[in-house]
Amino acid sequence: MIEEFKEIIKDVSETHFAALSAGMLMFIRNNTFADSYSKADKALYYVKQNGKNSYSFYNQIQYGNEFNNATDLKQIAKSLQNSGSYTGALNLEFREFTRHYEYIHQLMVRNHSCCYLVMVTMETVQDALPYIEEIEEALTHMGEAIHNNIRKVDVCTRYSAMQYLIILSHPAETQIPNIMSRIFMEYYKLQDSQHFTPSYEYISMKNEKPESI
Repeated sequence: MIEEFKEIIKDVSETHFAALSAGMLMFIRNNTFADSYSKADKALYYVKQNGKNSYSFYNQIQYGNEFNNATDLKQIAKSLQNSGSYTGALNLEFREFTRHYEYIHQLMVRNHSCCYLVMVTMETVQDALPYIEEIEEALTHMGEAIHNNIRKVDVCTRYSAMQYLIILSHPAETQIPNIMSRIFMEYYKLQDSQHFTPSYEYISMKNEKPESI
């Protein structure tokens, strides 16, 4: 049943991260419902702590017949990888983005590498007064374009009503215009309204002077 469940959801984006787990108990006639339910729940909790998408009987976790430390660690690693699966950029809320920024900055300093912080601004064309729905639509399309055109190791967030921030991890600086060109080209394919002109500037996370485009 679990294998069939995995097959059903693997290509459905809305349920891609769903997991099916089960805890079970072989009970005898004199077992009470409350005691049986509690033990099955403990078995379920054990499965959730050891990779999910599996099942276990209560007696197996009680006596340790099925799992060992090496197996547990492999299951945990697989669970972390599956739980963190995503395509395109990692899109974070701003507070999480700031924590991620600091973490990357510390790694960059330690490893003597270079990352870039990019700010994308949606500027309104002269004399245009777009409705709030148009603004949100434009920002949504820009977010999609960003998400689809930067790598899995990159990170983005909605920064303000008209801006996005992107962390590009270890690119050649000469590639930044190409990356942004791809993003803007996809944005223009998605967005019908001509009320907005996207622009960007970037700065090395070594605190160099920003470059405006």
